[in-house]
Amino acid sequence: MTRAPHLQVPFQIQGASALVVEQDSWEEIAQNVGVILGTRLGARLVVPDFGISDPTFRFTPDEAEMISAVARHEERAVVSIDVETGPESNVRVEVGRA
Repeated sequence: MTRAPHLQVPFQIQGASALVVEQDSWEEIAQNVGVILGTRLGARLVVPDFGISDPTFRFTPDEAEMISAVARHEERAVVSIDVETGPESNVRVEVGRA
């Protein structure tokens, strides 16, 4: 059985076709993690618990919430979160297969 390709996020067109990622590939799993962590809770009306709380006015991101959101919506992934605090907080997310 062949696997259907999934659209690449963000959506892009190259030539006459949309760019895709292979289903169940590492690229698809990492892409899905990025979508989960980049979506504000409540933004998807059909799945209101998809995503994470708006981190705009937080001093540091909620690592536990990020890990929980990924575990809830992308069970093929295991993530580790590294937060650098300071004037410019940086969050590094490492994605692995579960």
